[in-house]
Amino acid sequence: MRRTLVRSLIIGLCLGMAILGSASMALAQSGLATVTGIVTDNSGGSVPGLTITATNQATNIAYTGVTNDAGNYIITSVPIGSYVISVDMQGFKSVQSKAELQASQTARIDFKLELGSVEERIEVVATGAVLQTENAVVGNQLEREQIEKLPVQGRNLATASLYTAGVTTPNPASFNTLKNTGGGRPYVNGQREQGNNFMLDGVDMNDAIDNLVPYSPAPDAVEQVRVETNNYSPELGNVAGAVINMVIKSGTNSISGNGFYYWRDNDLASTPWALNRSGGRKSAFNRKIFGGTAGGPIAKNKLFWFFDYQGGRQTSPPADTFTTVFPNEWRNGDLSSLLARGIVIRDPQTGQAFPNNQIPTSRFSPFAKALFANEALYPRPNTTRALSDFRNNYLGQAGSEEEANQFDVKTDWNASTRDKMYVRFSKQTHRRTPLTTAMPLIFDAATRNPFWSVGANWNRIIGTAIVNDLLVGFNDNGFNSAPLDIRGLGNVNAQLGIGGGQAVPGLSEVRIGNDIANIGTLSIGSNTANEVFQINERLTWVKNRHTLKFGGGWNYYRMKRYYAGNNGQLGFIGYSATFTGVQVADFLLDLVSSKGQGSLTEPWTQLQHRIGLYAADDFKVSDNLTLNLGLRWGLHVAARRSGRSPGELRPDQRRAPDRRPERQQPRALRAVLQGLGAALRLRVSQG
Repeated sequence: MRRTLVRSLIIGLCLGMAILGSASMALAQSGLATVTGIVTDNSGGSVPGLTITATNQATNIAYTGVTNDAGNYIITSVPIGSYVISVDMQGFKSVQSKAELQASQTARIDFKLELGSVEERIEVVATGAVLQTENAVVGNQLEREQIEKLPVQGRNLATASLYTAGVTTPNPASFNTLKNTGGGRPYVNGQREQGNNFMLDGVDMNDAIDNLVPYSPAPDAVEQVRVETNNYSPELGNVAGAVINMVIKSGTNSISGNGFYYWRDNDLASTPWALNRSGGRKSAFNRKIFGGTAGGPIAKNKLFWFFDYQGGRQTSPPADTFTTVFPNEWRNGDLSSLLARGIVIRDPQTGQAFPNNQIPTSRFSPFAKALFANEALYPRPNTTRALSDFRNNYLGQAGSEEEANQFDVKTDWNASTRDKMYVRFSKQTHRRTPLTTAMPLIFDAATRNPFWSVGANWNRIIGTAIVNDLLVGFNDNGFNSAPLDIRGLGNVNAQLGIGGGQAVPGLSEVRIGNDIANIGTLSIGSNTANEVFQINERLTWVKNRHTLKFGGGWNYYRMKRYYAGNNGQLGFIGYSATFTGVQVADFLLDLVSSKGQGSLTEPWTQLQHRIGLYAADDFKVSDNLTLNLGLRWGLHVAARRSGRSPGELRPDQRRAPDRRPERQQPRALRAVLQGLGAALRLRVSQG
């Protein structure tokens, strides 16, 4: 009964939004612009019933608005680009203004009509970027030319957010990847990197589980990147950091496109300091990024297409890498070199010091004996180092390869003078595969990270004072990591005498200490399949000097997940010098101080609803005073768990998640987060 009631409330809210016309949210989030202003005659009186036309110079599509009794007009859902905004009225000179409209911009363009014939024209030439006077949003915007010329590491567009005031990162190198799989997220105004909302044409583009950025379109495919960091309008919510919206280009009346090829290697790069100090040689790193864009008309002035593709190939061939293994003396139990540092090893059986810090090999644990006996698994040092500092005494080779492919397709349709639509589809595949590791008992993982997204927007003019917008989107992204047994070693735990069985091949991580590198792996396998379904509906109503907006949105999250936990599927065994005073001695005697293993339970699925409703009023009190008034209410229903369907996700991490329907399980507790906020902003300008 309770579940039925809650569902009814949710459905009722959604229907209510549709009836009331919820969502200037669609405008702000879709990247479309708004043109507004007041039209007066030469006496200062308002001019009602006058049609204002904004004509796109690339597509020749006209977007219109009509002045009301107060002379107030608004043109919504205008794609970004160059426009001529014109006014024609019998008995007055025609007036036109040129403007460059930007993503999510509200451009204020007023007109004053002068007596004369329509053939006489007053023209404001090349007004360029219109000053943002209609709201108090703080942020930054990068245009196509800036995107092309500014440094963008690895052509990763998340880098563009770093050119905004209040945005920083402690790790710029994390942006220099073919795909963000762990980093590459900005910190905004002191908020954590998880607190941002990345969008593509207004459609949610975030991984809701780990808060990663699953997709970055090719810079050549993007018209603008808008970063809003403070003073959002009531239309936006769901995050505390920045709202970062990337707008894909649209086709025009002319066929155009470009091609690109970027190549980087290490020929002119220096050898990293630590590698050079140890005597190694730099990697033959190679990265190639290539692709192109194209766009044009299907039917001139009516239907347009745009397409882009970008491929990435990155190879780090097996190259020098150092690790640290047991010195020969220590393999024989001779730790006398530690005496020079005043370190004495105690015999836990007697409490006395081992003579000359030498541990009899007969006291070694079965694991240590088996490890040292198999030099194919655990080799001896191959680089001469003094016992006083034997770090990096083994030279091996490590390498990997990475591949990414992605594309976007966008269609814009000028269905009628009252209806405008667009549809966009984006898809990406990404994989990283290790080629080898420094030595057999060092392991790595292979990753597969698919993504696809679709978004559609419909703008409908109703009468002369009401405009409705509907934005629908779906985002499906995956982050999948599978431990890889490159050399086919199998179950090494059993081979070396560690009991208990194991879920996947490899060796549990052994934390030896005293500068000796850990061996084995935690085997932190992870599969994530995150689906987000989004609906934003908006209604804008121009009433006298008020621009009223009623809006909201609904995001439905379906989060499929397997994660073994921070201790992994194989777990760890740790030594901390508790028993002998020296970590490595504790290891040789197998005196364990800590151990742990992650969860081997079945995968799970979580479902969540996030709903937001708002009402706003941009009230033009006078020609030089505008009040931005708004109220927003948000509801976050706590994520609830769904049952596992056969074959959905498996702990062996061998394949990506299945998308079959699941049987929902009852739960004992439901939590709801909700909030209410209000905003009052004043815009004052001199007339």
